[in-house]
Amino acid sequence: MRFLKNGGNIWKRAPASAFKGRSASGRAGLPPGLASLAARVLLGCFLALLPALNFAQTRDSHPEAQTGAPGAVAGAAVTPAEPAATAVTVLDSPAPENLGLPNWQGDDYAPFLSPDGRFLLFQSDRPGLYEGQNLWYAENKNFADRLGKTDWTIPLPLTLPLAAAASPTMRITRPVGALDDPPGGFTPNTQGFEGMASYVFRGGQPVEVYFTAAPRDEGGRDGMAGLNIYFARYRDQRWSEVRHINEINSDFDDRMAHVSADGRWMYLVSNRPGGAGGYDLWIAERDLTTGQWSTPQNAGPAINTRYHEISPTLSPDGKTLFFSSDRPGGFGHYDIYRSRYTGQAWASPENLGEPVNSARDDEYAILSADGLWLYFASDRRDLAARGGLDLYRWPLPEWLRNPVDVLLALQILDGGTRRALGVEATVKIIYERGSLVERSRIFRQDPGDTYVNNYARKLESGRTYRIEVSAPGFEPQSLLADYRGALPAGALDSRTVYLKPIVEPGGGGNQPGGNENGGAVGERRTLRGVVVDSATNLPLPGSRVRLTFGAIVTEISVGREGEFRLEIPEGAEFRLHAEAPDYRSLERSYREAPALREIVLALDPIRQERPCPDGRPECIDNLRVYFDVNQSAVRASEAPALEAVARVLKAYPALRIEVRGHTDRTNTFEYNQRLSEARAAAVRAALVQLGVAGDRVVSRGFSYSQPLAPERTPADRALNRRVEFRRILPNTPAGDAPASGAAGP
Repeated sequence: MRFLKNGGNIWKRAPASAFKGRSASGRAGLPPGLASLAARVLLGCFLALLPALNFAQTRDSHPEAQTGAPGAVAGAAVTPAEPAATAVTVLDSPAPENLGLPNWQGDDYAPFLSPDGRFLLFQSDRPGLYEGQNLWYAENKNFADRLGKTDWTIPLPLTLPLAAAASPTMRITRPVGALDDPPGGFTPNTQGFEGMASYVFRGGQPVEVYFTAAPRDEGGRDGMAGLNIYFARYRDQRWSEVRHINEINSDFDDRMAHVSADGRWMYLVSNRPGGAGGYDLWIAERDLTTGQWSTPQNAGPAINTRYHEISPTLSPDGKTLFFSSDRPGGFGHYDIYRSRYTGQAWASPENLGEPVNSARDDEYAILSADGLWLYFASDRRDLAARGGLDLYRWPLPEWLRNPVDVLLALQILDGGTRRALGVEATVKIIYERGSLVERSRIFRQDPGDTYVNNYARKLESGRTYRIEVSAPGFEPQSLLADYRGALPAGALDSRTVYLKPIVEPGGGGNQPGGNENGGAVGERRTLRGVVVDSATNLPLPGSRVRLTFGAIVTEISVGREGEFRLEIPEGAEFRLHAEAPDYRSLERSYREAPALREIVLALDPIRQERPCPDGRPECIDNLRVYFDVNQSAVRASEAPALEAVARVLKAYPALRIEVRGHTDRTNTFEYNQRLSEARAAAVRAALVQLGVAGDRVVSRGFSYSQPLAPERTPADRALNRRVEFRRILPNTPAGDAPASGAAGP
């Protein structure tokens, strides 16, 4: 941003012509009031012609604004071509939205959102009661709909209280040279510079305001030699006089203060000695009892570089730091970065990448209180851009959401008796970065025959965990815990796990462990099997398996990856029948023997012009959509599979599905997480385009955590670059889609 760069000296030492839209002669040759009036007259004439001129110029500079790339399914996301110098692949994330009405043809900067999302407070150089950069605000009339379109009012100069009835006490003694405050209101604006403000809200209104200004400016404020951070607060029904914060400011440039929601921490930008070079981020802490601020401390080498770091903001929970930097490796001049607090220190910053960052300046990112939107300022070339720096918002993707602690509570019981195990169970939690192995407590039965949870562990959201529970004398069981998406703080995941006892030798009755008369046949053995496509060797989760043992026919449950398990007596003969939609059924006979380690039932596909010709719901469990390397655009060749899914959903109006995106392992887990989410979102968009209601389709990404193939060859990796479909039964949350053997609606 030009009025922030060049050492931040624009207010005192740079020529007045550096102000966008203000000439040096105009500022020096006219009194402030006449200069403002003349500027407004000229501006009115100019603005009448500017939209058409600006649109024509912008349209010519955007060849990518033409029609989408050929070969993509209608309605699906399309990955734009990238400049050769860009090192990071562009994902199909929604483009940032220009806020529209709050922006004007000059500069709009430093957005700050009220906790309820109703008010947008920002800095602007638009004409008003005062000269130069001042503080403004706009109201979103549709703020109650947090995911809906915004409805902004025309911006007004900042006057407190915001959109509330005036109060005779809402005043302070006016600084020398300031215009009259609006009746019953307070404004920090003067004829000087006021900008880069931060606010502490209570009860829907600001009670503290922090902003940057120069001392001894037209407003007559005192302060240190450089740029200063100023402060006013509302106490006892009255605003205090604006003053500089002596504990914070130095004889260098101190600016861009951001104060945490609880008022305890201040993050600011300064070029004072002791930094890494250029402008650095500094941190100060306030004693909430005395109100005294500590001396700012440098944020350290994990955050600061020998380049410039500016515009710090904190997420509402204080666990994520956003800032901008012109360090090498970015997309443009200033890029937006984020860092997460690990509990001890700030982690290494991460560039947010495109589409948030552009080839121009992208600064002052701030997260809405609900975590749904990221607001920021940018002078990017955009068809909706109104002039210099505009304000934008961007729907926050899942990979950027702040994690919360989820309490996993397990009640581990004997599956045969439904009572306590009597032994310790081993719980192994596996996730993408490692695993954790712990033991449960032994149950103690109370007089009411009820049991408390005997295992509990806090897990961080934003991940998928595989949980393996085992105990001596019992068969192990695997669970899936998917904690992706927006989860409330303190979320509880309580489950009861029944471990099946390992059966002793013998058996009887109508189970495969005995003969037709109930006599013992011998010790049983567990055999594992899988149903696969004979052409691709990929598993078929939408299949059914029947076991015939003597005169007994048993339906065998088939898992999400086409796997199943049998318990067969030693030396016994048995038959298996497997079938799946769009595949020829298969029946084979086996005899239990030590050499029989795994059963693979390979079904031959029935070649048809359209998948799922009979429209059975379980058919979609076997459908997959495949993608090119590092791409999330849906290929035209995948249209038949998408059309088949749409037909099934239209035939069964109560059916809901989960669209699951996957990747190969050719990049980092975090990158592939974003890519898998983009692929799932693209397929969901294609289904909506085909007439499926959006609320019937949930999309999720799994990075490379669930591969189909071991990736020994490029063909293996191609199989893993896919989207799959899972049916969601009524009253079943997303992420717990039923195994394919479950009946459809």
